[in-house]
Amino acid sequence: MKLIGALFLSVLASCATVKSELVAFKDGAVTCLKSDEPAAKALGLELVTVAAADLLSGKSPEDTFEDVTALAETGAKTQGISVAACAFDDVVADLERFLHPVPALVPDEAQRALAAFKATHGVTSVLR
Repeated sequence: MKLIGALFLSVLASCATVKSELVAFKDGAVTCLKSDEPAAKALGLELVTVAAADLLSGKSPEDTFEDVTALAETGAKTQGISVAACAFDDVVADLERFLHPVPALVPDEAQRALAAFKATHGVTSVLR
């Protein structure tokens, strides 16, 4: 439970480094904008909630990140690719940071899911 609480706090804090530039998505590079911070934090919280619920229910990492990716795709359609990319990127980074002592739990599947999301939407990088 402490891990899940720490993930939630990390997602809420992770957008603190967003930039206030005008262009959010140009030539494949996504810049996390200050104006998108509330939406990215909210979506990130949804993504980590789904990931935590799935993993705690015993779902495989593959199935878990299928669900997380589906939610990120919905976020891309409703809130924009840059918001979804920033949220998804933060969640994967947070999962890797917190699960690092137990690498077999999620990170490889998380990275694959994020890479597929980025490829689908033409995102080459996420900048903060």
